[in-house]
Amino acid sequence: MDVTWFTKFGAGGWRCRRIEEMPNGAGVRFVNHFEYTGIFASVLQRATLDFLQKGMQQENNNLKAFVEKQ
Repeated sequence: MDVTWFTKFGAGGWRCRRIEEMPNGAGVRFVNHFEYTGIFASVLQRATLDFLQKGMQQENNNLKAFVEKQ
């Protein structure tokens, strides 16, 4: 889990990454989730959500490509 650096400015968040087993042993799923927190969370979310989601998707794609090469 990551905790953001901007919590002292009235907003912050946490990111959780986990691997979940799929039903019936059909493989695994990587979950990458971020939640904004704090008094200015809605402002921060509007300002950064698109950028954050694109970065997290790129992280997911890179991890997938790495695992599939193994």
